[in-house]
Amino acid sequence: MSGIEELFDADFDAWLGRAGYARSSEEGAMVVADGGGEIRYFLRFDGARWVLTTAQRAEDETVLAASEEMADVVRLLIERIGGELRAALDLPPIHLPYEVDDVAPGYEVEFLAGGWARLVEHPGRRLSVTFRHTDIPFDAVGFSWYAQADPAALRAAFERPDAEPLFARFVVD
Repeated sequence: MSGIEELFDADFDAWLGRAGYARSSEEGAMVVADGGGEIRYFLRFDGARWVLTTAQRAEDETVLAASEEMADVVRLLIERIGGELRAALDLPPIHLPYEVDDVAPGYEVEFLAGGWARLVEHPGRRLSVTFRHTDIPFDAVGFSWYAQADPAALRAAFERPDAEPLFARFVVD
């Protein structure tokens, strides 16, 4: 899986460990699972895009998001695990916006058929990440607030009490 090692280095693995997760490979997927294997995330390339799925316990996988850029789905994975890491570190939670009207400036959520939504960036519609949506909260809206963040900076923000520089306004005391 080309590019995986660029984003998933020893620092990333150490960050996962602090959150109680570990990384492995399984049938063409990079798997990130909690210590008991109860919560699992799968990152795969389907030939056209990177897809992030999740499964809990014995459940089937559910698609969370897809993008042509691996870093996009990695950012969503970091956000999912980052919330658990903050709880483990006894840090206040981060509550990202989730209503469609609260999308970050410069972004738009487009609703697609079959319960999907796409986050697009304006001008020029450069970013295009699709998310599986069935109801509020909309992952695309929260993602819009860190869509351009460097993955290492994103991980670091989750470990800071004030969540600077990315999430300070969203920290709930």
